[in-house]
Amino acid sequence: MSLTNESLGCFCWYVDAPISRYKKPAMHKFSFGVVHDAVRQIGGYRLLITDRVHGQILASLLGMRSILLPNSYHKNESFFRSWMQENRDCRFAADTAELNSHIEEFPD
Repeated sequence: MSLTNESLGCFCWYVDAPISRYKKPAMHKFSFGVVHDAVRQIGGYRLLITDRVHGQILASLLGMRSILLPNSYHKNESFFRSWMQENRDCRFAADTAELNSHIEEFPD
């Protein structure tokens, strides 16, 4: 099923959309598989600690708590400060002390 919302200027594509009508159906099928697998892997946990931006984005979309760790070129911290800092379920930990502090902040 798909839904076009002209007033918002967006096109929403749901998982049950017929994949065959898209230019690269194999790639769309693969992408859905990757997302489904990622949701299955992290969906059962109460907290995700990751150094991958896409992991934190997925956790946020699932309503999970997450802590983003730094990477070597500061992309993660910049992303967090720009987009996730207002999300009460997301944190950034620059070092082990911050990581432990953030873990304690999240109740069970």
